Amino acid sequence: MTYLQIFRSGAIEAVESMLLEYNNIHARDSGTERQNLVSTTPIERFLIVSLDKFLKVEQELGMEPPVFIMLSLVGVKGYGILTEWTLSEDMYRFDRDTLLLPDSVMESYDDPADKLLQPAFDAMWQAAGYECCRHFKEGRWLDDRGRSPLS
Repeated sequence: MTYLQIFRSGAIEAVESMLLEYNNIHARDSGTERQNLVSTTPIERFLIVSLDKFLKVEQELGMEPPVFIMLSLVGVKGYGILTEWTLSEDMYRFDRDTLLLPDSVMESYDDPADKLLQPAFDAMWQAAGYECCRHFKEGRWLDDRGRSPLS
């Protein structure tokens, strides 16, 4: 985590600046051209696990729902989404520098982190030309091997 602050009000603000660099570092190390791709599986997994931990902190601090979850991607103009489908489909790229993704509201600490983030993930994929986030199966986020990040 590059930056994390918990305010007296219970609000949590977190910034991670290295998530978008993953594929670009590998491209640079292998001598190939910078790809500017968002590697969705590790980013989504990281966000789900982080949100789950943040919500546990909120609960331990005695914060009462609702909790509002807001996610933004900054510096993404020209980035595309790297998936197993990238090579077989036309590559769409984000057309703006900042993606303000849909907020969600946690009404109960029983609400799973992946479901709370699904509207934001769907919007991220839609901004890159896809219909929705392709990692949700039967209402839950699963990676390419069928694993949940919280299992």
